Amino acid sequence: MAEKITKEELLALSPEKVNELAATEIMKRHISPEGRYYWWENASDGYMCRQAVNEWHPMSNIADAWLLLEKFPTSRLTRSTVSNHKWQCTLFQQDEFYNRTDSSSEADTAPAAITLACVAAALEVE
Repeated sequence: MAEKITKEELLALSPEKVNELAATEIMKRHISPEGRYYWWENASDGYMCRQAVNEWHPMSNIADAWLLLEKFPTSRLTRSTVSNHKWQCTLFQQDEFYNRTDSSSEADTAPAAITLACVAAALEVE
């Protein structure tokens, strides 16, 4: 797991670094020396390496961000039309006794809000 960071430090990271954290911490991909994402997949004859597409950018691509969101069982994505017109993604745990927010992030776009909330939850950012 990556080193603990604060919410302010997460928001100060470049989109590329946030994408990298999403790939390694949530999707469990590895980064090759060439900068490509890859992961190990169990094949019938053992393990094989598959190269991921270099164009994986959850901070700007809703399809990529949605893959992250699917890793979390409960979430809510909303867009504020009252105050600042930003997207907000909230990840929470819910059971029969309580509803606790694990992570919430706001951004100008839905993919960025989703990715930031997911990375914050994965890194247990406070």
